[in-house]
Amino acid sequence: MLHQFYHLSANSFLSFSMLSSANNKAKIYRPFWLVLFVFIFCITASLLPTGFSLFGIDFKPVDFLSDFTKNSLHKKKKEQIVESKNTISAADSLHYKGVAFENFYPSNKNLLLQFIDKLNALKKKKSKIHIAWFGDSMVEGDLFVQDLRNNLQNEFGGDGVGFVPITSVVGNFRQTIFTQNSGDWKTVSVLKNEQHKLPLGIGGEAFIPQNGSWVSFSAVNKKHLAIFHQAELFLFNPNKVTSIDLLIDDVTTKHIEIPVSSSLQKIDLGIGKYFQHIKISFNADSGFYAYGVNFESENGVFVDNFGVRGSSGIAIGAMQPYSLLNDWKNLHNYDLIILEYGLNVVSPKTNKYDWFQKSFPKAIDKITDNYSESAVLLLSLGDRAVNKNGEYATMEQVPIFIDIQKNISQTQQIAFWNMFDAMGGEGSMANWVNEKPRLANKDYTHINAKGGEVLGQKLFDAILFEVKKRELNL
Repeated sequence: MLHQFYHLSANSFLSFSMLSSANNKAKIYRPFWLVLFVFIFCITASLLPTGFSLFGIDFKPVDFLSDFTKNSLHKKKKEQIVESKNTISAADSLHYKGVAFENFYPSNKNLLLQFIDKLNALKKKKSKIHIAWFGDSMVEGDLFVQDLRNNLQNEFGGDGVGFVPITSVVGNFRQTIFTQNSGDWKTVSVLKNEQHKLPLGIGGEAFIPQNGSWVSFSAVNKKHLAIFHQAELFLFNPNKVTSIDLLIDDVTTKHIEIPVSSSLQKIDLGIGKYFQHIKISFNADSGFYAYGVNFESENGVFVDNFGVRGSSGIAIGAMQPYSLLNDWKNLHNYDLIILEYGLNVVSPKTNKYDWFQKSFPKAIDKITDNYSESAVLLLSLGDRAVNKNGEYATMEQVPIFIDIQKNISQTQQIAFWNMFDAMGGEGSMANWVNEKPRLANKDYTHINAKGGEVLGQKLFDAILFEVKKRELNL
């Protein structure tokens, strides 16, 4: 009996143990079954066709395994490429195929974009924007500059040729204003070592009259240039009181006393109405420095041409005194300063331009120190050609020098525009000389008026491209 009880109890215990063991094993596999169920569910959801619905509920197919499948990785990469192309195509939608600016300004003080914003604002609110162009014989006679000015004034408003020096060796060649003078003016220039410490103008020149010296300016029959709205004479008179006499449109006369001042003076020559001709006679002699007359309207964009034949730009760094340059900023500030040099630097005799790379940044420093809120744009050298075995080809030193100019722009953190590329790159000067009509002179160095028109349009297009990008937040 006891044995039977013991046997029964043992069997019952064994049965209970087996049941408990089975239950424990079931518990162990529960996570497995749960994961398997979720996996099957995900696979099924991924395979659902578009538009599938159940009990009135619409289901969308979702690829839960997208991070693991080759096709999905390829798809993601393709989407990234498409997104990148869409970003590029947004810029392409502006239909700009030219050479864009390379902006090396830091993001926390991007003066180029600030200048572009000023142009955009000019469309909504009337104001003035001043641009200074410092260059060499590339722009003498107002070539190139006149076309940029005309395009900007067409787009953003303004009338007037801007600042015009008292005299110029190419005064009769210039087509944007007609000038004459008495022929007895003395010119001092930053290019002459013994004169660079004199009170020169912002363009690196000053003009000293004899008693009775005169200069006259006449408007030309061109858009934006046919009448004078405002005229301002810039001068420096540190020694004694003197005077000038004006003859306006050969009818109206005006006498103006010039006080003594240790600062630059800006004298308003206007008579309260539009005019087309003005003659200025100076009752002054040594110790009196005249610089030029500025012609502009009440609103718009104005471009001053300070091109000097024979200049490499380096002499700007030697200009003195600094205080007078500061006066120019206070009386006639600039929003953009364009630097265009290189014709008087590059030579087929050497590939070494370390001296320029060391010295030209000092000229930029002089400008940026004085015009700390003005954007600076450095234009590269354009193409130059030399005769190689009977055919004209790009001078091998040109690309070398352009690389130096670009490196200077990067180091100085200013903007850069590759004029060589804008002309068409390698061999473009020879092509320009052979164009019909011709775009460059047969010295294979200088552009002509037609070439200036082409480059003026290209530079304007580059500016307008930046304007449109800012409008579209690209």
